[in-house]
Amino acid sequence: MNNIRLRLGSYVYNSPKLDAGRKIEALHRDSWEPAIREWRGNAVLIYRNLNGWQYRFIQHDSGPLLVSRCSSCGYEDRQDAITHAERHIADIGWTCADPLDAFPVWFGTDANREHTNLRREIIDGRKWQLQMRHLVNAGIPDETARRAIAGLESLPEGVSLLTL
Repeated sequence: MNNIRLRLGSYVYNSPKLDAGRKIEALHRDSWEPAIREWRGNAVLIYRNLNGWQYRFIQHDSGPLLVSRCSSCGYEDRQDAITHAERHIADIGWTCADPLDAFPVWFGTDANREHTNLRREIIDGRKWQLQMRHLVNAGIPDETARRAIAGLESLPEGVSLLTL
């Protein structure tokens, strides 16, 4: 079969050989080097397969090693997958007993421009979690708590939002 390229209006048909060649070329671009990030008994393995970059969680904090059957995929390139995996593991490794600014060493500091916005975003999420925990513990129904945190509803007398 010859490499045929046919244009019909805005649709372009490429022969299977031409498409296969492009896919093979794409596989040789970028790196295939995996990466791993670990924090507090959770690890994330970032790797590339024939479908692109993805990551998978591995829990090793207690009991037997647990490898998640789910993976997160569809990232543009290696760095995009690493950034998303780092954000995810920095988020799930945090507990309510930790300071708001507790992050893994490899996550960088506020001076690290790459992670500055991610750190702020995660800290905002942590503040929200603390507010929800506080309100639910005070007996406020879930939906009312969500609306109060968003500033859409007032709280009963004697209950207030945390100052964070």
